[in-house]
Amino acid sequence: KSFTNMLNDYVYKWDKTDKFQFIGYNSRFDEDFLRQFFINNADNDKDKMYGNGYGCYFYTPSLDVMQMAALKLMDNRKDLINFKLETVCNYFGITEENWHDAKADIRATKKLFKELLR
Repeated sequence: KSFTNMLNDYVYKWDKTDKFQFIGYNSRFDEDFLRQFFINNADNDKDKMYGNGYGCYFYTPSLDVMQMAALKLMDNRKDLINFKLETVCNYFGITEENWHDAKADIRATKKLFKELLR
């Protein structure tokens, strides 16, 4: 309840044009956890079946920065040893002081997203 109350401070869940856009690196991984969170906290079987309101707060589909990078780097993929966030960011000259810290990963993903949109 406290999580959805916080979301309600920013989104009017009954307005189909007022939603969060879920953006992340390999966003489906995190989106699946969040969807399961809504299901696990459903009050009844109907809410469990429909995800207990995930769609009331978030647009579908999420935007996956990893997929955007894969498209942009399709011809240069051989130049990367893996496709981890840090590796892809380094390819574009994006650095962070503390990789794998949640806030650093968010900052890096945001920078990469903006770079890929250019």
